[in-house]
Amino acid sequence: MTKGETDGGRKPVPPYVAYKSFKNFVDGLRGHGLPGRIDRSVMGSLSGATQTNILHALRYLKLTNLVKAQGEEKQKYYNGIVKESYVFLFSENFDLKTATSRQLDERFEGLGISGDTIRKCVAFFISIAKDGDIQLSKYIQKIRRQRQPGGTRQKKTHGQQGNNGAKGGEQEFQHSGDEKPPEGMVRIPISIGIGKIWTLTMNQDYNVEDVDRFVQIVRITLGLGEKK
Repeated sequence: MTKGETDGGRKPVPPYVAYKSFKNFVDGLRGHGLPGRIDRSVMGSLSGATQTNILHALRYLKLTNLVKAQGEEKQKYYNGIVKESYVFLFSENFDLKTATSRQLDERFEGLGISGDTIRKCVAFFISIAKDGDIQLSKYIQKIRRQRQPGGTRQKKTHGQQGNNGAKGGEQEFQHSGDEKPPEGMVRIPISIGIGKIWTLTMNQDYNVEDVDRFVQIVRITLGLGEKK
């Protein structure tokens, strides 16, 4: 499936970029003055993947020419944009005020998408719906909180004696579920040895190039030189 494109008449895929990245970009344009056209030339600080995904979101929402709305005017503008762009969620046989999270997922599945793309599409929709003052059911809002990256727990291996001088395996690591990363970010704990846990916080729309660049920067920062 090609991002942001239709395939054989299939319905276009809704936006799935991290909403925080999208919102920061749009708000940044408003702060510096709107360009005559939004294209990659005004997105130089963003990664290639993020540029592609934001442009796709702008096209889907028909926001390529942004208005200078602010406050309540902006809220009303987003309200109209959401209802116009997500027509499949505003029909007589579907009510966002009472729908469950599963019913919402099924609506997106009806577009021919699946897997993690659905999760990202739903997350973007919920965020922009909030900015548009669109009422969502408590069941949808509840699942949004549950889906945010939370705590992880690594079990002790056989023979481990606890956190004080444990032997026979790695120490138990607990990450508090209350310590959630900012919206649009993920926090990943990585075990690099017994009792050694590094936690990475990064944009959830990272790609292979971002990872390779990160590894190079870490090696340089720690004085290890670039990996040949």
